[in-house]
Amino acid sequence: VTVSVLYWPRQMLPGFGAKAGPSGASVRLPEFLRRALRSDQMELDNALTQMWYLLTQPSLVAKMAKARKMTKNHYHRDDPAFVVLQLLFIAASAVAFGFALQAPLLRIVSTALFAMLLTYGFATALFSGATWLLCNRVLVPLPLTPHEVRRDVEWQYCVDVHCNAYFAFFMYADVLHFILLPLTIRSGFGAQLIGNVLFAAGAIAYFYVTFRGFVELPNVDRPQVFLYPVVAVATLCVLATVTTHINMSHAMLHHAWPLEA
Repeated sequence: VTVSVLYWPRQMLPGFGAKAGPSGASVRLPEFLRRALRSDQMELDNALTQMWYLLTQPSLVAKMAKARKMTKNHYHRDDPAFVVLQLLFIAASAVAFGFALQAPLLRIVSTALFAMLLTYGFATALFSGATWLLCNRVLVPLPLTPHEVRRDVEWQYCVDVHCNAYFAFFMYADVLHFILLPLTIRSGFGAQLIGNVLFAAGAIAYFYVTFRGFVELPNVDRPQVFLYPVVAVATLCVLATVTTHINMSHAMLHHAWPLEA
């Protein structure tokens, strides 16, 4: 998340023009980073509760954001605990896969760092930026009168929604994938079916959690747009499994780890 904020054009950020410190940097970003380096400054139990709700009742996490708007006048989280835990889980997943596949230690460390800093950061910047543009350019209606103030969606909240949705995807594509690794690593139709269904389910969960995140915002029209890709994902999963030899599990493993074909 911090990578995406640092490199996003400042003129496009909702907080552009706010008061800055002596160094000219935004006040919120250093505070966010400082809290991320101190466990006593983070509400880790609250972040874990939100992760549980994302797997059981995703709508509750969006309702928490609405409550945050009422108390703090913004929807986004100002506590870095969710992001910190997510990065730790990504690192743990990389280490687990590395040891299971008997990869060299240096490869395990480099893969974990790549997944945490580059893959996660790039995906956050790309998807949160895309949803922010889609909401504010298409889904947020224009003011009906010249005196009405347009209520744009917070860019930071789009980051939160992506992080929430990514956690749901992560549970399928990494956690369940690792548990079922003895099955998915094999060749044959059964392994292909399990691997493709895991990644398709993860993608569908991503879009559903994204939809739940925006359906609670009163200024977003037609949030069901975020569910449209679900049909494409399901169709591609069926076609790839029935008509080709594509195995998403094998593709991910070959991309990240030095496996034999």
